[in-house]
Amino acid sequence: MKRLEFILKRDFKEKGGLIIAVFFLFLIPLHFWRVVVSLILFSYLLPKDVEDGKESLLLSLPLKRWEIFLYDFIVGTLILLIVGFITVGVLKLNVATVFRILLAFPFIYGISMISSTAGKGNFGIPLLILILDMAFSWSWWKYVSPLYQGSIIGAVISILVFVFSFIYFNREGKM
Repeated sequence: MKRLEFILKRDFKEKGGLIIAVFFLFLIPLHFWRVVVSLILFSYLLPKDVEDGKESLLLSLPLKRWEIFLYDFIVGTLILLIVGFITVGVLKLNVATVFRILLAFPFIYGISMISSTAGKGNFGIPLLILILDMAFSWSWWKYVSPLYQGSIIGAVISILVFVFSFIYFNREGKM
Protein backbone atom coordinates (compact mmCIF):
# COMPACT_ATOMS: atom_id res chain seq x y z
CA MET A 1 0.00 0.00 0.00
CA LYS A 2 2.90 2.36 0.64
CA ARG A 3 3.92 2.18 -3.01
CA LEU A 4 0.41 3.02 -4.17
CA GLU A 5 0.39 5.92 -1.68
CA PHE A 6 3.68 7.13 -3.14
CA ILE A 7 2.28 7.10 -6.70
CA LEU A 8 -0.89 8.84 -5.49
CA LYS A 9 1.08 11.59 -3.71
CA ARG A 10 3.41 12.01 -6.68
CA ASP A 11 0.54 12.35 -9.14
CA PHE A 12 -1.34 14.86 -6.97
CA LYS A 13 1.79 16.87 -6.26
CA GLU A 14 3.07 17.02 -9.85
CA LYS A 15 -0.25 17.01 -11.70
CA GLY A 16 -2.72 18.38 -9.17
CA GLY A 17 -4.04 21.17 -11.40
CA LEU A 18 -4.73 18.74 -14.22
CA ILE A 19 -6.50 16.34 -11.87
CA ILE A 20 -8.75 19.10 -10.54
CA ALA A 21 -9.56 20.31 -14.08
CA VAL A 22 -10.35 16.74 -15.18
CA PHE A 23 -12.50 16.31 -12.08
CA PHE A 24 -14.77 19.16 -13.14
CA LEU A 25 -14.68 18.41 -16.87
CA PHE A 26 -15.73 14.79 -16.28
CA LEU A 27 -18.97 16.02 -14.67
CA ILE A 28 -20.35 16.75 -18.15
CA PRO A 29 -22.43 13.63 -18.90
CA LEU A 30 -21.75 13.22 -22.67
CA HIS A 31 -20.09 9.88 -23.48
CA PHE A 32 -17.68 11.24 -26.12
CA TRP A 33 -16.71 14.11 -23.82
CA ARG A 34 -15.94 11.67 -20.99
CA VAL A 35 -13.79 9.57 -23.32
CA VAL A 36 -11.76 12.64 -24.33
CA VAL A 37 -11.41 13.82 -20.71
CA SER A 38 -10.28 10.35 -19.60
CA LEU A 39 -7.71 10.37 -22.44
CA ILE A 40 -6.44 13.73 -21.20
CA LEU A 41 -6.00 12.35 -17.69
CA PHE A 42 -4.53 8.98 -18.64
CA SER A 43 -2.16 10.42 -21.23
CA TYR A 44 -0.72 12.90 -18.74
CA LEU A 45 -0.03 10.42 -15.95
CA LEU A 46 2.66 7.82 -16.71
CA PRO A 47 2.66 8.20 -20.53
CA LYS A 48 3.73 11.86 -20.19
CA ASP A 49 6.54 10.83 -17.83
CA VAL A 50 7.69 8.20 -20.34
CA GLU A 51 7.61 10.74 -23.16
CA ASP A 52 9.55 13.32 -21.11
CA GLY A 53 12.20 10.78 -20.06
CA LYS A 54 11.23 10.81 -16.36
CA GLU A 55 10.73 7.06 -16.45
CA SER A 56 14.31 6.36 -15.38
CA LEU A 57 13.87 8.75 -12.44
CA LEU A 58 10.83 6.79 -11.30
CA LEU A 59 12.71 3.51 -11.69
CA SER A 60 15.50 4.80 -9.45
CA LEU A 61 12.99 4.61 -6.61
CA PRO A 62 12.18 1.24 -5.05
CA LEU A 63 9.44 0.59 -7.61
CA LYS A 64 9.28 -2.02 -10.33
CA ARG A 65 8.12 -1.23 -13.87
CA TRP A 66 4.92 -3.20 -13.47
CA GLU A 67 4.09 -1.41 -10.19
CA ILE A 68 4.49 2.01 -11.76
CA PHE A 69 2.30 0.97 -14.69
CA LEU A 70 -0.50 -0.60 -12.67
CA TYR A 71 -0.55 1.90 -9.81
CA ASP A 72 -0.74 4.86 -12.18
CA PHE A 73 -3.65 3.19 -13.95
CA ILE A 74 -5.36 2.52 -10.61
CA VAL A 75 -4.94 6.16 -9.53
CA GLY A 76 -6.42 7.48 -12.78
CA THR A 77 -9.29 5.00 -12.67
CA LEU A 78 -10.12 5.85 -9.05
CA ILE A 79 -10.20 9.57 -9.80
CA LEU A 80 -12.56 9.09 -12.73
CA LEU A 81 -14.74 6.58 -10.87
CA ILE A 82 -15.24 8.98 -7.97
CA VAL A 83 -16.29 11.74 -10.36
CA GLY A 84 -18.47 9.31 -12.30
CA PHE A 85 -20.39 8.27 -9.20
CA ILE A 86 -20.75 11.90 -8.10
CA THR A 87 -22.26 12.62 -11.52
CA VAL A 88 -24.64 9.66 -11.17
CA GLY A 89 -25.79 10.96 -7.79
CA VAL A 90 -26.16 14.61 -8.77
CA LEU A 91 -27.64 14.20 -12.25
CA LYS A 92 -29.60 11.03 -11.46
CA LEU A 93 -27.95 9.11 -14.30
CA ASN A 94 -27.89 5.36 -14.73
CA VAL A 95 -24.97 3.59 -13.01
CA ALA A 96 -24.48 1.52 -16.18
CA THR A 97 -23.05 4.61 -17.90
CA VAL A 98 -20.22 4.69 -15.37
CA PHE A 99 -19.46 1.00 -15.82
CA ARG A 100 -19.57 1.30 -19.62
CA ILE A 101 -16.89 3.99 -19.59
CA LEU A 102 -14.99 2.04 -16.91
CA LEU A 103 -14.45 -0.76 -19.42
CA ALA A 104 -13.00 1.77 -21.87
CA PHE A 105 -10.31 2.97 -19.42
CA PRO A 106 -7.90 0.05 -20.05
CA PHE A 107 -8.10 0.73 -23.80
CA ILE A 108 -7.50 4.46 -23.39
CA TYR A 109 -4.56 3.97 -21.00
CA GLY A 110 -3.20 1.13 -23.13
CA ILE A 111 -3.05 3.02 -26.42
CA SER A 112 -1.55 6.04 -24.69
CA MET A 113 1.15 3.85 -23.09
CA ILE A 114 1.91 2.01 -26.35
CA SER A 115 2.23 5.29 -28.22
CA SER A 116 4.47 6.97 -25.63
CA THR A 117 6.64 3.88 -25.08
CA ALA A 118 7.15 3.64 -28.84
CA GLY A 119 8.20 7.31 -28.87
CA LYS A 120 5.21 8.53 -30.89
CA GLY A 121 3.75 10.90 -28.31
CA ASN A 122 1.30 10.41 -25.51
CA PHE A 123 -1.75 12.28 -26.83
CA GLY A 124 -1.96 12.85 -30.60
CA ILE A 125 -2.08 9.29 -31.93
CA PRO A 126 -4.35 8.02 -29.11
CA LEU A 127 -6.72 10.96 -29.78
CA LEU A 128 -6.84 10.08 -33.46
CA ILE A 129 -7.60 6.43 -32.63
CA LEU A 130 -10.37 7.48 -30.22
CA ILE A 131 -11.95 9.83 -32.75
CA LEU A 132 -11.90 7.13 -35.45
CA ASP A 133 -13.38 4.59 -33.04
CA MET A 134 -16.17 6.93 -31.99
CA ALA A 135 -16.83 7.97 -35.61
CA PHE A 136 -17.52 4.38 -36.65
CA SER A 137 -19.57 3.53 -33.54
CA TRP A 138 -22.85 4.24 -35.35
CA SER A 139 -22.43 1.14 -37.57
CA TRP A 140 -21.69 -2.52 -36.89
CA TRP A 141 -18.41 -1.32 -35.38
CA LYS A 142 -20.23 -0.52 -32.12
CA TYR A 143 -20.30 -4.25 -31.36
CA VAL A 144 -16.51 -4.50 -31.37
CA SER A 145 -15.67 -0.95 -30.32
CA PRO A 146 -13.61 -0.82 -27.11
CA LEU A 147 -15.06 2.64 -26.36
CA TYR A 148 -18.72 2.11 -27.14
CA GLN A 149 -18.86 -1.37 -25.55
CA GLY A 150 -21.76 -2.65 -27.69
CA SER A 151 -20.91 -6.24 -26.77
CA ILE A 152 -18.45 -8.28 -24.74
CA ILE A 153 -16.06 -8.23 -27.70
CA GLY A 154 -15.35 -4.54 -27.09
CA ALA A 155 -14.44 -5.25 -23.47
CA VAL A 156 -12.16 -8.11 -24.53
CA ILE A 157 -10.40 -5.86 -27.07
CA SER A 158 -9.99 -3.21 -24.36
CA ILE A 159 -8.41 -5.71 -21.96
CA LEU A 160 -6.16 -7.15 -24.70
CA VAL A 161 -4.82 -3.69 -25.59
CA PHE A 162 -4.16 -3.05 -21.89
CA VAL A 163 -2.31 -6.36 -21.47
CA PHE A 164 -0.26 -5.72 -24.62
CA SER A 165 0.71 -2.25 -23.39
CA PHE A 166 1.63 -3.72 -19.99
CA ILE A 167 3.94 -6.28 -21.63
CA TYR A 168 5.35 -3.69 -24.05
CA PHE A 169 6.14 -1.25 -21.23
CA ASN A 170 7.70 -3.95 -19.05
CA ARG A 171 9.95 -5.04 -21.89
CA GLU A 172 11.04 -1.41 -22.28
CA GLY A 173 9.50 -1.08 -25.72
CA LYS A 174 11.18 -4.18 -27.15
CA MET A 175 8.95 -6.82 -28.64
